[in-house]
Amino acid sequence: MKFSAEELQVINAVKYFPMVSVIVSIKPEIGLKAELAHKLKIAVDKIKRELQNKYPEAQWMPVFNKLANIVDDFNYETATVTTAIFVSPLLSKVFHLQVPVEDKIVINESFEVRDLVYANTNSIKYLVLLLTGKIVKAYEGRPGYLQPIKLDMAERIEAYDLDMPGEVANFSDPDKHKEILQDKFLKEADKAVSKLLKTRNEPLVLIGVDRLIGHFKSVSQNTASIAGIIHGNYDNTTIAEMQQILKPYEDELKMQYTNKWLREIEKALNANKLDFGIEQVWKSASENQGRVLIVERNFMYPAYYESKEKIIHADDTTKAAAQHISDAVDDVIVTVLQNGGEVVFVDEGTLNDYQHIALLKYY
Repeated sequence: MKFSAEELQVINAVKYFPMVSVIVSIKPEIGLKAELAHKLKIAVDKIKRELQNKYPEAQWMPVFNKLANIVDDFNYETATVTTAIFVSPLLSKVFHLQVPVEDKIVINESFEVRDLVYANTNSIKYLVLLLTGKIVKAYEGRPGYLQPIKLDMAERIEAYDLDMPGEVANFSDPDKHKEILQDKFLKEADKAVSKLLKTRNEPLVLIGVDRLIGHFKSVSQNTASIAGIIHGNYDNTTIAEMQQILKPYEDELKMQYTNKWLREIEKALNANKLDFGIEQVWKSASENQGRVLIVERNFMYPAYYESKEKIIHADDTTKAAAQHISDAVDDVIVTVLQNGGEVVFVDEGTLNDYQHIALLKYY
């Protein structure tokens, strides 16, 4: 689990009132700039009202001005499917995440980091190679996300027709010429895939008609990386349509990933190295016992902290504000990461038997 220096600054940020976290996702098929600009404007207006209601002007105004400047100067050309903005009296950061998440605004004494962590740790990733008679396209995929990536090659077949030797280019048999050209084209595509796989150890999904799939496999040096094949003619398919085509494959990958971690939970339980339920997980994590935290993606737990016993309980509005924790799960995520542990996210309902959160402790 590797985080950039800037991500670590947010994860390890000193607690300080007020700290503002803004998470905004957009749908790529809608005009990115227009939708994102609209959502950011709404978020800024809402944050200003909340800050005014909760804090003295001298305390909230510097933080709000930082946020307003970020939005005013925002570079929409670099935006991706999700934008995460973190602003405090001491820090301001913007991240462009490659996974769709739920929009949220959090104003607290700490940053809401789970989406930042999720974008970094989500290990359900794959590559797609779309083969047609005229072009080759590559994509990187995650659940709910598909984005074109540039291959290190000319992606249209006619570029290789110009590059063919004269005696072959002038071959009198059009069918033979086409066969030789396609063979060269697919071999170049395989070389480009090889370069991609050197830096990205991810499964490969092939999409195309049977003839092209068969030809590619016959010349490929990367057949061991092919994890799935989708047969059919998808020459003019949009990103949104491809996501629907790939969904069954994504679901299978998610199931494999989930089952892997459920087996790890069972193993830790049998070895008496498992805690579950937020209150027990909080205690063990604070004692630096957390090897792997497994938590349902959107599980949140408002709580209050008993300083003498160093434990938490479900939120109680009668307790002093200083003891209130807006989301104990987010705090546990940060604690586990700061102590060198790992964080794994699973879908809602996966950990019903474990009260939505489990901690694998060190053996």
